[in-house]
Amino acid sequence: MNFIRDNTILEKVLVIDGLSGCGKVVIDNFLSLYPKIEILNLSPSFENTTIFNYFDKFSDDAFDNYIKILLDYTIYENTISRNVNFKPFDQSSVFKSYKLIEYVKRLFKSNTIHIPNLIKKEKPFLRIMTASILGESQKLYEILKDKLFFIEVVRNPYLIVKANMNFINNFEKGDGRYFNPTIINKNIITPYWAFDIADNYNEMSIADKAIYLIMYKTKLNNKFLSNKKDYQKHLRIYFDDFIKNPSISLTRINNFLNIKYKFNNKLYKKYKLPRDDDFNDSKKNDIINYLKEANVKSEYLNILENLSIDFINNKK
Repeated sequence: MNFIRDNTILEKVLVIDGLSGCGKVVIDNFLSLYPKIEILNLSPSFENTTIFNYFDKFSDDAFDNYIKILLDYTIYENTISRNVNFKPFDQSSVFKSYKLIEYVKRLFKSNTIHIPNLIKKEKPFLRIMTASILGESQKLYEILKDKLFFIEVVRNPYLIVKANMNFINNFEKGDGRYFNPTIINKNIITPYWAFDIADNYNEMSIADKAIYLIMYKTKLNNKFLSNKKDYQKHLRIYFDDFIKNPSISLTRINNFLNIKYKFNNKLYKKYKLPRDDDFNDSKKNDIINYLKEANVKSEYLNILENLSIDFINNKK
């Protein structure tokens, strides 16, 4: 028996992807200006099943079927404002959308039989934010093909270490707010991305682990991009370039998505754009001192420096 779903209603899905601290929330706020882009969805189901599948924990037909059902149902719910987020201060809240009134109106739609045809006609972008799954996304591209658009946001590794230390702290505290897959290896429980360092995981500092995570994801993403097929839609946004000259990056996004956005000066003022990149020698030394206080090993400081050098060279 093979699972199949050949009557899908999803037309386009936009994934905003990147590690903690990379600036993807800022980019996402600008994406909310686009009339064809739906409210932000945070979907652990989409993110984690992609990871499980990468490690061959799903059959191909089951993953294909599940992803299509999940995305079809999510865009359907968005279109009728069912299960959309009305919690005011969340990034995925309708109050962060520039189409608040539209989502309120959708709440009162009683006849939904026409919704699949409306989605087919309007071709809105379902919008999902993920925590750096680009390198694990090959099967997503094979399933969704030209319906899938990835915007990958990247930033100098020095500037995202603290954010990823905080991310790992959620796992270390065991407070239940770490929503990524974990594994057990030789009776040691670790995040899934630490499978190669499980033997040493408990002896590593939080700073070591954060740098390892950045290295792991960076290598995985770059390897994927070096092998990607022509049909795969991917756009890399360097956050430091974005804040220096937002209009250039927004024009690239316009061309990538083939849509136009409505300029909003409030976001420029909110993020003090355009502005200079906040990474310099003084900032770098402050971060290194912070990491030393967090018991980083010299081995991982060297890794971080090499990642930063590669980041700068790849931009040239």
